Amino acid sequence: MAKKEEGLEVEGKIIDTLPNTLFRVELLNKKDDPKSEQKDAPKIIIVAHISGRIRKNYIRLLKGDEVIVELSPYDLTKGRITRRHDAKSRARDEAMAAAAAEQEAKKTAKEATATTSKTGTKSRARG
Repeated sequence: MAKKEEGLEVEGKIIDTLPNTLFRVELLNKKDDPKSEQKDAPKIIIVAHISGRIRKNYIRLLKGDEVIVELSPYDLTKGRITRRHDAKSRARDEAMAAAAAEQEAKKTAKEATATTSKTGTKSRARG
């Protein structure tokens, strides 16, 4: 069986809903970044359908939702929506990542102090 070609994953924002679970998605590019110098870049709008996993789990997609779209390697105007990012989940993901990093830093500091105290007691016991 031939190897399936991978699609290009990009972020986008749903701007319109169409019949039969199709959506118009505006791709987010560098012009949307406040630090970008490309202010005159054209808007790229594609038509995308939802993936089977989103359909199976009854995940609702509404106008304004940020999504990850996998573009077809054969036709770059068509794609498949593979994930949804709403503002709440993005903020929650960032908070969880920050909490995990803080917890890892505490654990590392605790291990460093435990290693220091263990080496100190061993040298005293021998000496």
